[in-house]
Amino acid sequence: MCGRFNVSDDPLVQVLLDELGIPLRIEPRVNIAPGAKAQIIYETHQGRTLQDAIWSLLIERKPDGTGYRPSPKYSTFNARSGSLGTSSLWKKRFHSQRAIIPASGFHEWTGEKGHKQCYNIHPADSAIAFAGLYELWDFQEEVVPSFTIITLPPHPRFSHIHPKSIPLMLNREDFDMWLDPSLTNTDPFQDLLKTRIRQSLLVEPIKSPATLEQTGQAERIERDDRYQRTLTDLVKLWYVHHGHALKDGESRKRKLNVLAERLGNPRASHFTSGDFAAYRLVRLEEGLSANTLNHEQAYLTAVFNELNRQGHWKGENPLGKLRKLKIDETELAFLDQEQINRLLEECKASSNPSLYHVTRLALATGARWSEAEKIKPSAFTPYRVTYTATKSGKNRSVPMEKKLYQEITENLPFQSCYSAFREAIERAGIKLPKGQLTHICRHTFASHFIMNGGHILTLQKVLGHSDLKLTMRYAHFAPHYLYEIVEKGPNVIL
Repeated sequence: MCGRFNVSDDPLVQVLLDELGIPLRIEPRVNIAPGAKAQIIYETHQGRTLQDAIWSLLIERKPDGTGYRPSPKYSTFNARSGSLGTSSLWKKRFHSQRAIIPASGFHEWTGEKGHKQCYNIHPADSAIAFAGLYELWDFQEEVVPSFTIITLPPHPRFSHIHPKSIPLMLNREDFDMWLDPSLTNTDPFQDLLKTRIRQSLLVEPIKSPATLEQTGQAERIERDDRYQRTLTDLVKLWYVHHGHALKDGESRKRKLNVLAERLGNPRASHFTSGDFAAYRLVRLEEGLSANTLNHEQAYLTAVFNELNRQGHWKGENPLGKLRKLKIDETELAFLDQEQINRLLEECKASSNPSLYHVTRLALATGARWSEAEKIKPSAFTPYRVTYTATKSGKNRSVPMEKKLYQEITENLPFQSCYSAFREAIERAGIKLPKGQLTHICRHTFASHFIMNGGHILTLQKVLGHSDLKLTMRYAHFAPHYLYEIVEKGPNVIL
């Protein structure tokens, strides 16, 4: 258990507060015991707070009315990790009332009664951030905070100091997740609740907790080597802090986890670009496309970049200098007018009443199939359609021909018609390159727009491309594209 701790006025404690976004200085206190006051940090929707709290979750008013004391019925200054999800005392608070208790060191005793040796235990190069739970008790005339410190099952390399438990001490990358009151799903914390020494510890024999006077050589207990995060650990951290907010966050997390397992889920600190290059070679030989492998590399690179940006990964990005595989430009197919007419006839004859209209909307406005298929009536204003919730996250407004606008809006909303489009393509006798089924409508719009003299920058806006290089794929369709070659090249006609 953790039964005493201290907070000193040293730079490491201030660094901890700075990392937690607390602009105040903590009050130094020694030999803090259960029932005493200590300063804790917790977060609400109004922000983070550093506040005095009583060390014992269940408290009551003292009989003489002079203050508050721990409940004499229950010992609640420590919360065992194994009961956080089951005990009615801890469960609710574990979901949304988590706290961090800053400290410089904590104390344990060994030896027989009358000959006990006290130790001051602290990380070798940082202050302590105890993980705890808190409560705000309303005693009518005032609100009184209280807290408990979470303990883990005993660690074999710490059991000679304390054979029953070890307090849960958080690392910097855990702070935001632990304090976030909106994170009520406790699954991301399960790895934290495993017994590990996450920071190298110094165990100093001292005269007493009141003086902290060292009486002998300190013992160093190194952090668990296996605690060094694996790739799946980083993926989990990335998802909690960033990926969950992406439109494809859940799908990307699944792909990243599969990728990590295929790579052997190595320790992140040991993972190198050579590891990925070797994996890539094997997967190419198995028939995976270079494009898919480049996507995997981009996804994993983004994990390291984002965690580094947020301060959760301090090393270099191991894939930062690895070049992607070179890919030959694929055939950019489009439909000529005769094929468009055949396709529309087959769409019109389809038993799916939405197919004809969705196809025309995609062909006329360059929409992605999902954008056209899921369009809502509210997206239309006279002779214009506005696509929202797009791939780029930016809205696109595209003018429409008056008659087409009226026919489209009269047939809303649309039903799913992806499979019906595939059947119409087959009935029309149109052969498409692999992977270009419904996207053929978007390519066809872009190609005809440029062939008819449309401006490349206008096309970029209509398609919603953030990078002009994507739109330049259609530049060669312009009527006078590179025509000066003919005019200014050498004359070879005799």
